[in-house]
Amino acid sequence: MIQPDKYLELINSIGEDGKSNHAKRLKKLVSILKSYYRDIADLANQSFPSSYAINSYIHERFKFPPNLKNYFNKLNIISKNAHNHEITDVTVNNCIVLVNDIINYIYTNELIDFDNTDYGKYFNSFIYKKSAIVDLMDLLIVKIIKKHDDYCIIEFLDEDEKISITFNKPWNDIYKYMSKGCHINAIDVNRLSDNKFETAARSIIVLEPDYLVDVTEIANSFQSSGPDYYVNFIKKISDFPNSIHLQIGKIVNTIFDEIIQEPNADFDSLFEIALKQDPLSFFDFFENNKNEFGILKEQIRKIINNLSEILPRIEYVDPIVEPSFISPTYGLQGRLDIAEIKSEDYTEVNILELKSGKPPSKKLTMLGDDGKYIQSGVWAQHLAQVTGYNLLIDEINKERFGVSAILYAQDLDNPIRNVPNTFHYKRLIISHRNYIVGAEFALAARRFKLIDSNSELTENITNYITSDLLSRFYAFYNIASPVLREWFREQISFVYREIITGKTGFYGADSFMSYSNLWKLNKFDLNYSSNVLTDMKLNLQLSNPQQLHLYFEVDKRSMQYTSLRQGDIVVLFHSDSNGECLPHKDQLLRGSIISTGIDFLIISLRNKTLPRNSLNINIEWAITSDRLESTNKSNLNSIFKLLSSDKKVTDFILGLREPEFDDKQVDKISYLNSKQNEVYTKCINAKNYFIIQGPPGTGKTSYMLRALVDYFANVEQKTVLVLAYTNRAVDEIESVISSIEPDIKFLRLGSKASKKKSNRLVGDLADKISLKELYKEVVDSNVYISTVASALSNDSIFGLKSFDIIITDEASQIPEFQLAGLLTRAKKFILIGDEKQLPAIISQSPQYYHIENELLADICMTNLSISLFDRLLRVCKMNEWVKAFDTLIFQARMHEDIQNFPNMLFYNNALQIFGLNQKEKIKHFSANSNNPIERILATKRFIFINCMHGLGFKESEIEAKMVLDICQTIKQAVKHHFNNETIGVIAPYRVQCSLVKSYLTEEFGDTVNVDTVERYQGSQREFIIMSSATNYEQLLTSMSNISYFDDIPIDRKLNVAMTRAKSHFIFIGNAKILQNSPIYAKLLDELRNEQAYFESSDLM
Repeated sequence: MIQPDKYLELINSIGEDGKSNHAKRLKKLVSILKSYYRDIADLANQSFPSSYAINSYIHERFKFPPNLKNYFNKLNIISKNAHNHEITDVTVNNCIVLVNDIINYIYTNELIDFDNTDYGKYFNSFIYKKSAIVDLMDLLIVKIIKKHDDYCIIEFLDEDEKISITFNKPWNDIYKYMSKGCHINAIDVNRLSDNKFETAARSIIVLEPDYLVDVTEIANSFQSSGPDYYVNFIKKISDFPNSIHLQIGKIVNTIFDEIIQEPNADFDSLFEIALKQDPLSFFDFFENNKNEFGILKEQIRKIINNLSEILPRIEYVDPIVEPSFISPTYGLQGRLDIAEIKSEDYTEVNILELKSGKPPSKKLTMLGDDGKYIQSGVWAQHLAQVTGYNLLIDEINKERFGVSAILYAQDLDNPIRNVPNTFHYKRLIISHRNYIVGAEFALAARRFKLIDSNSELTENITNYITSDLLSRFYAFYNIASPVLREWFREQISFVYREIITGKTGFYGADSFMSYSNLWKLNKFDLNYSSNVLTDMKLNLQLSNPQQLHLYFEVDKRSMQYTSLRQGDIVVLFHSDSNGECLPHKDQLLRGSIISTGIDFLIISLRNKTLPRNSLNINIEWAITSDRLESTNKSNLNSIFKLLSSDKKVTDFILGLREPEFDDKQVDKISYLNSKQNEVYTKCINAKNYFIIQGPPGTGKTSYMLRALVDYFANVEQKTVLVLAYTNRAVDEIESVISSIEPDIKFLRLGSKASKKKSNRLVGDLADKISLKELYKEVVDSNVYISTVASALSNDSIFGLKSFDIIITDEASQIPEFQLAGLLTRAKKFILIGDEKQLPAIISQSPQYYHIENELLADICMTNLSISLFDRLLRVCKMNEWVKAFDTLIFQARMHEDIQNFPNMLFYNNALQIFGLNQKEKIKHFSANSNNPIERILATKRFIFINCMHGLGFKESEIEAKMVLDICQTIKQAVKHHFNNETIGVIAPYRVQCSLVKSYLTEEFGDTVNVDTVERYQGSQREFIIMSSATNYEQLLTSMSNISYFDDIPIDRKLNVAMTRAKSHFIFIGNAKILQNSPIYAKLLDELRNEQAYFESSDLM
């Protein structure tokens, strides 16, 4: 059981806090209790999709008496509603005693008379006034009680109290989209009695409100006949034709944003600027529609001329361009074109949405709230879109007033058309949103009725493009082989589970990483999440508002703990004085991190204009990583690419067809070793694909990839796409390709913020050269490099280039659903990776991605989380397709004494050292030193130091102090050779990383990188120090990543950690705990035999 001392100490500090207001103290208190609950739950080795699930587990496991559960629930209610109720010192003090008693009860299991305590008497007298109409209820479904044509009755949990709601029309069929455990928001429902409610005329029911759906996505599935989910589904998985209408819409929107700020700007300059925003998309259109370029430009010129006449009529003051909002109440998110926010409390807000397409007749009607049709002159999709935006503003202020309108730029006479703010359409939008959510949750749960019910679907689709896309989908789906169809269904389901987990945490192994925590948790809870930074203060003097660069001061400890890095795309929002984060109560700011330090970060905003309060230095800010909807669409589209590909190509990627080979004689490359030359020849002779297993330090990027790109691009004059998972790997690839002689013409895809200085990034070149020059660069280049994510989001490149070969580095880190579709875009592919290093990053828990399917088991698909590299390698080994793969065996990184351990544990002793320097004796250290640490570093290169059991949960002060002593010893010994490539520190938990950094920062600054093993893959240091900080046996599961290859258990985290070291690997931990892992036990036994096992007490 976890020692409660740390938590009780934090609780007592709240009692002594005389500065914070009562509401803030109460939220801190509840946050500490939640932290204790979470830490206990972490030891259970099972996943919990929500805080509610954790609470239920704790209360059941420790047999909470009913009255204590009741007090716990009341504590939560008071905390959640602190802003609506008067919280006094008496309230806080009673809650402090209660939380102390809860923690002591968990630790000791000793019952006391809870009802006779002061808090018992206080809570039993604490009564909330129950109103007849309930504004908002957040409920968890238990069961469906009754279904009827006109209504249904469903039982829910409200906290731990059971209630029932009768759903009258139009909500009477909502049960069709529900399943046990799902959440709803019930808005404006009538109370019939204490525990019975019913929907009324102005009720709204929101299914899974934490699953935010983009307003545009909902609107785009509206047709003249009404909403249709199949439209939404097909648009998510399909490629839309790169038409003149698509280009006009994109270019006009970009120019519109510019002329809002610069009304007199020159059209030709604006036109080129707009084309450079997405040059590849334009070039793709131009290549296939050269005769339409003149028409395109003239149509856009006419629209912009219209806008120049129209805009002076719009008397907006300080309009905000493309503001983003979210609504957890209604389950929506969206980005408006233009908003005029006339007051900080959003009492008056005007909305204007630009449309560049053909306007409808002014006589087009819509249904009003009174049941009568009224003229609107607005297309159904556009009416739905603006209604969704009205709901987003309702989240901030339901009493808001103002004008919402569509601007039809092609209609100079009647361009601005009002969109009535009606309840009827708001309810229709939410109803359709619920249908979308229900369908996507069904797909995630492997219920495929949506896909399989395909008879005569296209008859009801009024949009001919969508109808064609749907017909095309079923043309491929219906003729797909049984294996391909099962692969498609499982991958679609898998991706939807990833999307749901990212948004809500529902399927997740770590619910703290979900986007919904931004509004569900207060900032004290969010401090436990590594991808959120709170309590940021704007430093206006060091900011550059003109360039939209904002400088934020951040707590040092928070910067040590965060996983956010330079180049990350982020969302910026503010919090209030009570500790509540408020991403849904104001405009979201979006941008990327362009610089970080030990106590600051600088964000470059993507917003075109700043809201008025954004430069307020008194506001507390927070950021988190941005979840891009476009990424979800790209992943789904990648799956469809395989379904819609040529059968021969599909069979190779699935592993149903043996690859073919030539037998050409290939000249050896002087800088490759014998094994590398052998693998190089096999790659060239492969007609379809080849797999290179590259253990750490074997030169798979710096030598193999370089040689292959040189051959294919320079010798065979092929067009090559080189992919990797991370920007850091693409940086290395760019450096490698730049060194090839003769020079190779190559370009890089990706974000300007996510790379080191590059002269070949398309976006950077667009800023420096003319569009004509950029087009020539694109046409002339025969090698492209990119992350997988950037390649998926730059689909236009495949319309411009026909790739002969795709070479994928880091292939073992890439999920199959991302890579499979890309590989169909070339005649041949080469995968480079190491299945024994870290796998693809997956957010859902293992029980959801392990599958039992006989058809898929035949192609080695029993675990959806593994990479295509991993699965295809297993297929080749199973079928004895030995020509299709090979392993590099000469490694040039680790000293032989370090190599011996991963070689023994994971590589079946296949690895060999490459150079004599890997046999050298130890330098720098003296075996006769007075410093005991130096003495062991002088005699051993692979060392274990046993430390006492730490009192912390995932942290150890003793280990952190030992890391500092070792770093100081190394620095003193290597002297002037010391730099930021000398020492690296790895810890499995961010809290231990943060603790170690706090010890090292003063003396070492940024010269010693401290991070988790996930961040170290691909790196190397002379000395690697690993602090396990694992004080409980149950944590061994999260500390490890076990997979089986050729019946050998591989701990991929341990393998990566060990193989980062060149000169020394120093492992610190508690042997008694580590001994419970068979792999660690074997390692420790070997170290004892090697006399490389030491006690920390002898070294301090």
